[in-house]
Amino acid sequence: MGATDNTFLLRNIWPTEAMPALEHPFKQLGRLTVDVGTRLAMHCDAYVHRRNPEYARDTLTRVVLGSRTAKVLSLRAPSGKLCE
Repeated sequence: MGATDNTFLLRNIWPTEAMPALEHPFKQLGRLTVDVGTRLAMHCDAYVHRRNPEYARDTLTRVVLGSRTAKVLSLRAPSGKLCE
């Protein structure tokens, strides 16, 4: 991706005329998705902090809450191995 590729920064515009009945349910689903992701991030942060007290408790939670775009997170240990 180049510096001028702002695909993820474009405003999300709902096609009201084409699907008016689905706008509210889809927006509710989006809010639920963010809520579940935030709660999961909080639990992940707590777990990692218990295993490694140097880990800041809200690291992943801040990423989720501070993001305005979709994130695909890979849970990997510093060694590059998947976390167990």
